[in-house]
Amino acid sequence: MERIVILIIFLFPSLSFSKAPLFAIFPFQGNATYSKALWRSFYGEFIFKRYSDLEPKVSQEISKAKDPIKKAREMGIDYVVKGRLLLLREKFLGVYSEIEARGSVEVFETKTGLKIFGATRKVVIREGGIPFSLPGASVTVAKAAVFLRDEKIFDVLYKLGLSLADAIPEDLDRFRFVQVGAYKRRWRAVERARALRLMGYKAEILGGKGTFKVVVGPFEKGKAELIAKKLKGMVL
Repeated sequence: MERIVILIIFLFPSLSFSKAPLFAIFPFQGNATYSKALWRSFYGEFIFKRYSDLEPKVSQEISKAKDPIKKAREMGIDYVVKGRLLLLREKFLGVYSEIEARGSVEVFETKTGLKIFGATRKVVIREGGIPFSLPGASVTVAKAAVFLRDEKIFDVLYKLGLSLADAIPEDLDRFRFVQVGAYKRRWRAVERARALRLMGYKAEILGGKGTFKVVVGPFEKGKAELIAKKLKGMVL
């Protein structure tokens, strides 16, 4: 008979030490030119946080590995950041111009490979109004086209990068995963995880070398303790 163990896993021991956690910020995905501009803005803001980060070239090389998160773990990196430019939409009518950009970031804990944080942000810039004459429209449309394809696009990407960097909390140590089971057979872990998902929990399976652990989360510390008590001894 297999033993079920319930406990709180503290995934962030490095944050309790004086040494700042080490991050690798992978190149952002999406349109090559615009996603690179978004990454530059994000990186320029992120470096002011309490974390340490690798040189961009090193992070880029790690991102090309077959298993980038595993590679990062082997190099002693604590977290990996992945980002994506989800949308860049342009509109113009006369002197009215609008640019909308939307992006996302995800933070993965390399020790387990699990995502511990994610955020999506949107920035919209609107300028101008509707012209009162057709001749005016033809001139202003041309000006608006230049406006849309020039510095304003990079301006909105710059603001989006700042917003995404600001979204990542300074205290990632407040997040916890709760281990709700440990099994010798993978199929038992799969069944356990499926049952937890039906209950509304985000369940993942860790391990693969003789022991398969089922965890739920992440939760903030106080909620993690409540979840652990709630699930303790529960037969699924």
